[in-house]
Amino acid sequence: LRCVDPGALRQYKWLLDDLAPKDSSIHKEDGYSCQILMALTGPSVFTGTLYPHPDIVTVRVSYVSVGPDAEQGISMFVDSVVNDVNNMDNQNTHVYFGVSIPTKDEEFQGLWENVFWDQEMILNNQGDFWNAISEATVNNKMVTFEGVFRVDPYTDTFRRGQKQYELHFIEVSETEKTEKLVSFAEFPLSTLHEGVFLQKSHAEAYLNIFMPRNEVMDKDQPQAPMQPRYKSDLSKNEQAEDEDEATPGKKSKDKKKKKKEDAEEEEGFVESSGKYGPDSWQVKSPIREYIQRKIASMHPEAEVFDVAYNAILLILMDRNAYQP
Repeated sequence: LRCVDPGALRQYKWLLDDLAPKDSSIHKEDGYSCQILMALTGPSVFTGTLYPHPDIVTVRVSYVSVGPDAEQGISMFVDSVVNDVNNMDNQNTHVYFGVSIPTKDEEFQGLWENVFWDQEMILNNQGDFWNAISEATVNNKMVTFEGVFRVDPYTDTFRRGQKQYELHFIEVSETEKTEKLVSFAEFPLSTLHEGVFLQKSHAEAYLNIFMPRNEVMDKDQPQAPMQPRYKSDLSKNEQAEDEDEATPGKKSKDKKKKKKEDAEEEEGFVESSGKYGPDSWQVKSPIREYIQRKIASMHPEAEVFDVAYNAILLILMDRNAYQP
């Protein structure tokens, strides 16, 4: 709070409320629930301190879903994002450019590149667009809407804007009375380190996602990889699930064994002191390394403000070390 101007950030409250996905755009099914959390990220969090008027406003939309099956949760999330993007195309308040989706590089294994989908591409390739979002999500990559946002509804104040989408899924087992967090964010809890929630309830709800559960959210013990669902394969997957239920065998036994092992794992984010929280090294180390790589890739003169912004984030992550 010493580095941000709460009064200056109030100018974004209307924008975050306006950009929040409409309830009608959220895919709903029995046994599943979804909460939307909105946060301001990027250089705009330092409006009034480092920047008088940042050239870009970035909003992060966190979908917090609860239900029995994470893979089905991904499908519901992708449907919701596609619906929200279509809604952005059908409004007159903001300017719509397109959507940037991280995509696997075809030549270099392990590398990702952002592929920009403009309005025409999305309209003519809805199935491919759906599949691209699904693949990015299961690989912990963030899909980003690109455009120009009207910051104030009463004036012609526009700024370049980004709307980021991420999914946190809480898998609930009614039979075993357990909850398991499956976060599809590239860096869990990163929003607390690089963003600002303008609503206290959203900040509390976001932190509550990562409260101790029956798994260790740790980069040294990553969650089992999931395969993306593709639009054309959904019916086949549902049919295969029905066959597995009708014919108990090794798969069902392995699944029960895996759930039992998950339930026996140590809980939560653990700091070196044994405490839980967003300041544990398991959470901060990958975020710190990511920011350091970004700074190293920037031009020290042409991108001096971006370097300063990321350097401030690094200092704030370890601010206790700089206190007298």
